[in-house]
Amino acid sequence: MNEELIQKANEQWTQAAEPTRKLAALMVDHLEKVAHLNLDTARAYTDLALEQARGALEIKDPKSFQEYVSNQGKVANTVSRKITEDANTLASLGKSFGEEVQKLTQENVTVLSEFAKGQESKPKGRTAEGAAARKSA
Repeated sequence: MNEELIQKANEQWTQAAEPTRKLAALMVDHLEKVAHLNLDTARAYTDLALEQARGALEIKDPKSFQEYVSNQGKVANTVSRKITEDANTLASLGKSFGEEVQKLTQENVTVLSEFAKGQESKPKGRTAEGAAARKSA
């Protein structure tokens, strides 16, 4: 009988801990995606900044200065486009994460409901509280 109780308790523990494990795994996956986005973004902006610094070093006369300055409009457009793309990617990651969290929450509600139903169907007299109540009566 004790082995059955221990086995049942282990099963309930495993079932109750599963949603937490799934949420933790989801959070780690999301963190990894955001970290990769940050690294890629930092690399892209660093490459652009270094390219601009190298371009500035090529200025040797008024003509090359004018070419450098006229190129800055293209650079501004590139930066603007990149910022927009990065913001959209981050928003997409956030939306996807939110949807996954919502799905896990629904699963958790289902698991907790089933667990609660299982607790309601247990006989009250066999619990420690029930034994204490019988002794005091």
